[in-house]
Amino acid sequence: MRGATVTCPKCATEMPVAFSFCGKCGARLVAVQPIEGETKQVTVLFADISGFTALAERLDPEELHENMRAAWDAIAVEIRAFNGLIEKYIGDAVVAVFGAVDNEIDHPARAQRAALAILGALDRENERIAERTGRNLALRIGINSGLAVAGAVGDRESEFGVLGDAVNVAARLEQAAEPGEVLVGDATYRLAPGLFAYEPHPPVAAKGKTAPLVAWRLLRIETAAIDRGRAPLVGRDSEVALLVGALEDALAGKGHIVSIVGEAGLGKTRLVDELLADPRALGARVARARCSPYDAHRAYGAISDLLRRALAIGTNAPTEIAHRMLTETVPGMEPEAAKMVLAALGYSLTLPALSGETRRKLLDRAIRDLILRVARTQPVILALTDVQWADAASQELLAALAP
Repeated sequence: MRGATVTCPKCATEMPVAFSFCGKCGARLVAVQPIEGETKQVTVLFADISGFTALAERLDPEELHENMRAAWDAIAVEIRAFNGLIEKYIGDAVVAVFGAVDNEIDHPARAQRAALAILGALDRENERIAERTGRNLALRIGINSGLAVAGAVGDRESEFGVLGDAVNVAARLEQAAEPGEVLVGDATYRLAPGLFAYEPHPPVAAKGKTAPLVAWRLLRIETAAIDRGRAPLVGRDSEVALLVGALEDALAGKGHIVSIVGEAGLGKTRLVDELLADPRALGARVARARCSPYDAHRAYGAISDLLRRALAIGTNAPTEIAHRMLTETVPGMEPEAAKMVLAALGYSLTLPALSGETRRKLLDRAIRDLILRVARTQPVILALTDVQWADAASQELLAALAP
């Protein structure tokens, strides 16, 4: 099991929370409190990669590792984009949980959207893999919602896990799925009415269950049914109009920063979802990220997560791949500016000897120029959740993007 982690404030490497110092650069880590066990409603996503054995026959170990790492990296980016928590990796499978560490009630929908997104991400990776090997990887995914205990498990407080029948059912659904298929449990199906298109799946036998599991095959987001299937946003007409107005201005070349403030569970994420579901947003480059208490001590942590998402650079992508994706997205970018951006993403690069203030100004300019260059060719929507945890450098930079 992969335990809970803390991000080094100096080099941005993720380390186990039990560590007092970073194992890469030696910096002191910011202590975090262990998460106490708590019973709550969550949605669990099991995803298993098939095709590994066939791929291993075509590649040497180093190439195999590089391709598998790129695939898992792309999958992890999509899970985190929908506020999913990667609980652990088991062989060629990943277990992610939605709703364990936040109070947003839309976790069944977010898990299903993440499942569709990671299928798309793997398809994009397969284009590159197939060119070199003639082989493809495939995913089998199972999703289920229910009560589970989320928090410290085992004999170490730093081990975070989710325990409960919801986890077991998700695993069984994944085993019953065909490659490229997403099977959804009946609880998840009922908790996201009208949002997705499904077709019935034959009942799934499960050990220890008195009756077979009811399962549904997830097909796609049912955009035409969003208005029918979701409860209306009572009293939110003015907020929706404000967001749509900001989007229209952005499409016309005038950017905006909009803050959505409210208590947990009041539908802040729903407002963003409504905006992104607007047909006028379909042509935009969208990057969504979520801040955590760790980010408050990681310079440019929030903005780097948004940039990685916008540029489709995974958290474990090698430097050369990250550089290539950056320069392909923003052709003509000055080499030194590209270095500054990559440094903000956590890559160890040799930078000019400058004072801290001068380096900060150059970095701010490079990131701002990057975002504006992308926006000249395609509208950009940057959506950041839990901004109260964002580091000061990211907040200042985002504010500077306002016209």
